[in-house]
Amino acid sequence: LFSTDRFDKNSNAVIDIVLRPAANGSTSDVDFNIGIANGTHTSDADSIGEYVFFHIDGGSTTIKAQSKDGFNNVAAVTTGVTLSAGSAVANRLHLKIDCRNPASLKLYINGVAVATGSTFRIDGATGPFGLLGHLEKVTGTATGQFIIDRFTVRTGEQ
Repeated sequence: LFSTDRFDKNSNAVIDIVLRPAANGSTSDVDFNIGIANGTHTSDADSIGEYVFFHIDGGSTTIKAQSKDGFNNVAAVTTGVTLSAGSAVANRLHLKIDCRNPASLKLYINGVAVATGSTFRIDGATGPFGLLGHLEKVTGTATGQFIIDRFTVRTGEQ
């Protein structure tokens, strides 16, 4: 799922995501990434050149975060937050990526800053960025289902 509209790294973007992890992957073969990127990939979101993602490994309840802007790379680090798989409203996660400072993005889960020990950056990126939800798996019967209730970007001038 890759948005048609794009935005510049300096557009003071704030990304708002509400999702329900109905099934976070029946095996470790299933990975889910959601956030922003300058492109997409058919099978491996890590191969995209520029991105900021919330990342969930299949079969795991740990939510991670990662970024790459062409110069700076933050491999998937734990946010300290775990998910509870299910499709009910009670299972909703509210994720936010604050890009108003491209040299130091802020990430939030359910209103709380996460992964504050890492510096997520897009200041080295060329962009432009779009919204990306990326579910990947290898062949076989491994499954995963994520329900996206809201996925928006708000931009503004300084």
